[in-house]
Amino acid sequence: MGSGRLGLSPALPGDIIHQCFRWSLYPQSGSYLASSPNIEIDTKFGGAKTFFGGKGLFLIKLEGEGDVFLSSFGAIAEIDLNDERIIVDNGHLVAFTEGLEYRLTKLGSIKSAILGGEGKVYEFSGTGKIYIQSRSFELFIGKILPYIEPKK
Repeated sequence: MGSGRLGLSPALPGDIIHQCFRWSLYPQSGSYLASSPNIEIDTKFGGAKTFFGGKGLFLIKLEGEGDVFLSSFGAIAEIDLNDERIIVDNGHLVAFTEGLEYRLTKLGSIKSAILGGEGKVYEFSGTGKIYIQSRSFELFIGKILPYIEPKK
């Protein structure tokens, strides 16, 4: 590989992170920006848990060794799990590594889901990394939509 400059521009304002990558990673579709040519890009069937979580039926799967660039809406935080469990709101998930078990569940009551949002969360367990974003695009759109005038 040669030297040079790389310019990346994500669709939403937020962080871009660069990872030297040596495992399998599952980024949400809007978070994947670019990768080295030797990183294989594939899909994995996510089933009902990703479909009903708003991520679609298939997950993007990145595998190999090289450079990966991810973006987010807001700041990105990297969380290391060592045989631990964590709950992540589905609107804040950026990516997670292979080896983590996950399931989609509801958090709170029906009343809190109606008043405070959709209430869908991913519960991750095991050993690996999770990348989360500080903002949720869906919540942001929900806040500004009442102020947008329909075109006549």
